[in-house]
Amino acid sequence: MTTWIRSALLAGALLGVLPATALAAAPGATTGGTSGLSPNAATISGTVNPHGEVTTWYFQYGKTKSYGARTTAQDAGSGTKGVKVSTTLTGLANNTTYHYRLVATNAAGRKFGGDRSFKTPEAPTVSTIAATPNPAVFGKGVLVTGFLSGPRGGGGKQVALEANPFPYIRGFQQVGNTVVTGADGSYSFTFGALLTVQLRVVDRSNSSIVSPIWTQSVASRVTFRAKHRRGSNLLRFSGHVFPANSASAVVIQKRTKKGGWRNVAVALPHGKKGASADRFSRRKRVKHGIFRAVARPNGGAYSEGISGRLRFRR
Repeated sequence: MTTWIRSALLAGALLGVLPATALAAAPGATTGGTSGLSPNAATISGTVNPHGEVTTWYFQYGKTKSYGARTTAQDAGSGTKGVKVSTTLTGLANNTTYHYRLVATNAAGRKFGGDRSFKTPEAPTVSTIAATPNPAVFGKGVLVTGFLSGPRGGGGKQVALEANPFPYIRGFQQVGNTVVTGADGSYSFTFGALLTVQLRVVDRSNSSIVSPIWTQSVASRVTFRAKHRRGSNLLRFSGHVFPANSASAVVIQKRTKKGGWRNVAVALPHGKKGASADRFSRRKRVKHGIFRAVARPNGGAYSEGISGRLRFRR
C-alpha cells in the first residue's frame, strides 16, 4: 500500500471520530450602512450568512470602539446565503458619533463584522409663536409670546417680531424693537392691532431659526346705541364702525330665548372721505329684548366685528 493511500485512509478514519461541530462552518457577518438618521435614532444594517447552521445575530454599539451596548439577539435562520438584517437604535444623543458592528453566532463559532460609525445630527432649535386675543379688536393691544428652545436656544438671545400685512404681498418687516429671551428661552412682544397680519419671530443671531407663521386676525371695532321714541316701540339703532371701509354691512341682531341671535335689521355703513370711521343708522319697531350690532367684513383685511349688548325695556 502506497504512502498516499495510507494517509487518505487515516484522514478518513479521523473524520469519522470528529464531532459534528468541528465540521460546521462559522457564520459570516458583514456590517452594513446607516439610514434614517435623526437626532435621537438611527437604523443600522448588515448581512449574515448562516452557512447552513442555525444562527443568531445582534449589533454592538456605543460612543467608542469598545461599544458597551448591544441589541436583542435575533434569528437569521440556517440557510447558506447572505441574509440582510437591520435594527433601529433609539434614545441616542444628538450631535454624537456612534460606533457599531454586526455579530453573528452559531454552533461553530462567532463572527464579528467590521467597525463602522455614524454621527447623529444636531437637534433643531425651535421657535414657537402664539398671540392673544385672536381675533383682536381694531386699535387694541395684542400680546405675542413664544419660546426659543433647543441646542441654540435658551436665554440671552436677541429675537425680533416681523409682520407681513394683508394681502401679504409686502413681505415681512420688523415691528418694534428686538427683545432678549429669558433664562428659559421665553420672549414676548406687544403691538397695536390695526390690520390682519402674518407674524413670525426671527432669531437675529441666526436667521435660519424662524418661528412658524401666525395669522393674527383683526376685527372691526363697533360702537352701538339705541334711542327710543317715547310712547312707541320704535327704536333708532346707530353707531360707528372702525376703521372706515372695514365693513360691508351692519346687522342688528336680537337675542333669542334659547341663547342664539336672530337678525332683525340691516344697516349700510357710510362716512365722509378721509374719516376714521363709518356711521350706521336704522329705525326698527321691536319688542323688548337684548340687541347687538355685527359688522360684516368688507374683504379679508378685517374679520367680523361685534358690538357690546343693549337691553331695551318698553
